[in-house]
Amino acid sequence: MEKSVKDDYSFFTTYTFSVKYPAIEDFEEKTYGYSPSSSSGDLGYRLPSINEGTDADGEGETAGENGGYSQPSSCICDTLGPVNVNGSYQFKLTSTDGSTPTVTVSGGSFHVGELVRDGNDYYVKVCAVGGVNTTGDVYVNGTRVATLKVLYPYGGVSSDTTAPFTVRQGETYQFRLTSDTMPSMTAGSPSFVVEYAGNIGRDWFFKVRAVGEAGDGCGFYVNGAPFPVAIAHITAKES
Repeated sequence: MEKSVKDDYSFFTTYTFSVKYPAIEDFEEKTYGYSPSSSSGDLGYRLPSINEGTDADGEGETAGENGGYSQPSSCICDTLGPVNVNGSYQFKLTSTDGSTPTVTVSGGSFHVGELVRDGNDYYVKVCAVGGVNTTGDVYVNGTRVATLKVLYPYGGVSSDTTAPFTVRQGETYQFRLTSDTMPSMTAGSPSFVVEYAGNIGRDWFFKVRAVGEAGDGCGFYVNGAPFPVAIAHITAKES
């Protein structure tokens, strides 16, 4: 299956400095602990925009003042604008009316984790799973607040497939994982069998065979990540 991504990064500007946000060591158990002065560690960093005139929480910024990004309704986002992501990046969202914000990222290059609540603050971590230099727009309550760009994928492995797909019963689908060392891939259910299919340079190939019933779904996990890189469903054989 051929795939291609056309990248257009004309909205990025080049700087030799950055505003850094905190490293979060434990993805599952401690997603929050926000401190704007702490090191970013393996997280990405926000790229300053040309016309910034407010604090890092973005309060008061409008779409016209900040390159097409604006604060969403019912909450305040700590990040507005382009963000380079090294593995993962965490957003802090402060609800202004007690409602829970909704967060989505366009495309398939980023996985959105669960919201973690701390009072009126919500924390959500996004992980890069797509190829280097691929991007995704972040929407909070339907408003675009940021654009993410993959500098380095989560766990050091990028996948050519991140969107949901289907496989007919008995047939196979092949993943291409790009990594400096051989990664591992496992299926989240017995409805698929994973087979290593060789490598070329930094590209490692894994075939997944649909052995379950039509309608079965399965996530595929790389290097033990806490989320699937992609999800497949089995469709019936051709009659």
